Amino acid sequence: MFLALYDRYFDRVLGYVRLRIRDDATCEDVTSTVFTTALAQLASFRGDGSFAGWLFQIARNRVIKFLVQARPGSRGTGGTDAQLRLEGQPDSRASLSAEFEIEYRQQLLVWAAGEIRVEFHDTTWHAFWRTCVEGQPVAEILNLRGRL
Repeated sequence: MFLALYDRYFDRVLGYVRLRIRDDATCEDVTSTVFTTALAQLASFRGDGSFAGWLFQIARNRVIKFLVQARPGSRGTGGTDAQLRLEGQPDSRASLSAEFEIEYRQQLLVWAAGEIRVEFHDTTWHAFWRTCVEGQPVAEILNLRGRL
C-alpha cells in the first residue's frame, strides 16, 4: 500500500522540495526523508484531512528543518558582544515559516486545480486561471475571449 502512495506522490513532493532547495542531490535526500518519516508515522495519520495535505506538511517541516540547519552563521560564537548582536537579529524562522505556508498553499491549489481541470470547458478554465491565479484583469480576459 505504501509503495502505491510513494509512486503517486513522489514527483509532487520532489517538485515541492525543488522549489525551496536548489541542489538536486539534497532535494532527493530531503524527499527520501519525507517518505521515511511518513512511513514511520503512518499510524498517526488520522484521516481528518487528505493524505496529500498530511504528506506535504511533513515535506514542509523537513524542508524548514534542512534550511534552518544549513543556514550559514546559524551558530553564534564569541562573547557577550556577539550574543547581543545575535539577539538583535530578527527571527528568520518566522518569515521562513510564513513563506513556506504560502508556497505550500500555492502547490495545493495547483494540485487541486489539476484534479478538477477536466470538468471544465477550455475557455472557462483559461478565463478562471488567468483571472484568479495569474491575477489578470477581467476586462483584459474578455478582450481575449475569442483567442482563449
